[in-house]
Amino acid sequence: IYRIHGYDPTLPPPDLAGVLAMYHPDDAAALADLVQRAVSHGEPYSLNARIIGPDGETRHVAARGTCDQDETGAVRSLVGTFVDVTDLKLADERLRANEARLKFLMEQSADLIMRVEPARGITWISPSCHVYGYQPEELVGTFDIELVHPDDRANIQAVRAARFAGLPDPPGSTREHRIRHKDGRWICVEGNPTLIRGEDGEVIEIVNVLRDVTAQREMARALEVARDAAEAAAQVQTDFMANMSHEIRTPLTAILGYTHLLVERPDLDIAARTYVTRLTQAGQALLSIVNDILDFSKLEAGEVVIAPKPTSPSSLLRDTLLMFAPQADAKGIELDFATVGELPSALLIDPNKTRQILLNLIGNAVKFTDRGRVRLKADYDPANCQFDVWVEDTGPGMNREQRERLFKRFSQVDGSSTRHHGGTGLGLAISRALAEAMGGDIGLTSRVGRGSIFHLRLSAPAVAEAPEFDAGTSRARHLLDGVRMLVIDDNLVNRELARAILEPFGAEVSEARSSLEGLAMVSGLPVDVILLDIRMPDMDGPEILAAIRSTEGPNQTVPVLAFTAESEALSRHLAQGFDGLVSKPLVPGDAVDAIRTAILGEFAEVSRVAV
Repeated sequence: IYRIHGYDPTLPPPDLAGVLAMYHPDDAAALADLVQRAVSHGEPYSLNARIIGPDGETRHVAARGTCDQDETGAVRSLVGTFVDVTDLKLADERLRANEARLKFLMEQSADLIMRVEPARGITWISPSCHVYGYQPEELVGTFDIELVHPDDRANIQAVRAARFAGLPDPPGSTREHRIRHKDGRWICVEGNPTLIRGEDGEVIEIVNVLRDVTAQREMARALEVARDAAEAAAQVQTDFMANMSHEIRTPLTAILGYTHLLVERPDLDIAARTYVTRLTQAGQALLSIVNDILDFSKLEAGEVVIAPKPTSPSSLLRDTLLMFAPQADAKGIELDFATVGELPSALLIDPNKTRQILLNLIGNAVKFTDRGRVRLKADYDPANCQFDVWVEDTGPGMNREQRERLFKRFSQVDGSSTRHHGGTGLGLAISRALAEAMGGDIGLTSRVGRGSIFHLRLSAPAVAEAPEFDAGTSRARHLLDGVRMLVIDDNLVNRELARAILEPFGAEVSEARSSLEGLAMVSGLPVDVILLDIRMPDMDGPEILAAIRSTEGPNQTVPVLAFTAESEALSRHLAQGFDGLVSKPLVPGDAVDAIRTAILGEFAEVSRVAV
């Protein structure tokens, strides 16, 4: 007793007043009353009280007392027990506090919490069940599976069976299911069940927490609808770009094709040749703008195809630079070409994409340089297979803000640039994207008043030599000797150009001006190759191709080439069953290559051999 009270046991025991002085004032009065009743009436007593030790520490004690009485019933003494229950009291208080907090959380939680015994069903459910229209007493004693949507019960039972067996959830299963609201509607919830096992390992109880995810599912469905709408809009844009490509490139095909044929005529006088050259340049400029827009759309969609082939870097660079000789001469600036070291005879690169980048870089340099020079410089690192090209100019240069804007879409160095110099503002953005698609990049160094240097870096392994194509050689003039061709195209200009360009190579060209006329000719006129327009009013190219392949006749298995302005869609057309592609505007060398490749069954660059 002394130890519990924190007093020296050598001291004499205190009297009743001394004992009561050790108790909390509220408890001292209660103890004094109990002692008085015990002495006066012989009643036993019991009290849980607080004592305060000399150090001020409060302890909880349980005092129990009974009366020792003589023969007459008079009380001679009080006998009892005194137990320190401080630790039990504090543990009980903590337990009650935890229970109170848990009860509060369960009552306030929006989640539905339930305890389920396999044989008895729901034994307890949180008050949050009112969110679903129920009161706890309505659900206790029922089986939780009865609340689940019939279509979702198989999934729930499969997951539960797997977990009872200690196995992972079955493939394709989900923790989401629908439960019935009291008013009959279905609410999507996500469950997180915990299994309670007995000593024998058997599941004796399931504690499940269900969260309403209806809003999230509705948002997901809304996002799916928005995604579908966006994809549909993207498809509309793609279709529009394809239609625009067809509608714009069709007249451009005529302009560039006929000017090419005119330039080749030896009887043109100097003035006429100059006019035709100007027409060609204007047509190429318009085609370049159209290509910028179409290429940008394809880059955005990730549909640009890189087609590397053996290419002479010196010829590619020099020929591209010389295309700007008229503009440079008109402005009085010098064009210069130099190499840091020796360039390989051929590199495996995409010549068209590389030329497109160079046209943009050189064209900008010439456009913005009013005096001085534009230099094209190249180097090759065989150890790293790296092809480096620098385009240097003595133009006005750019400040930091202009440099940061330069490669952005639809952006030029200043607002007046569009009006003074023209352009779409897409060229450099496309050029960088093309360079990256070919495993390279474009860098820039520029200072105001000091000019600019654009650095094109490409990954390009050196390969065997790639001779130039010369349409004027005797070998070239007979590359298509005896080849019977059928051109199916609803555009008269395209058919005439195909005949005018391909017949000089020895081809025998027949024409069909519609899909129906083409199918009629295919059924009775044996040919070696068919050039088939992709877009026609009655039937499109893939539909005509399917009809050719499914109808027995002399041309059921002959090569069919897509004749189209969609030059980047080769992989798609091959997947549709075409044997190759001839692009519009028609380029003689590329067309001959595609036709011979289709006929021979392999690509051998036959038409590229100079004779």
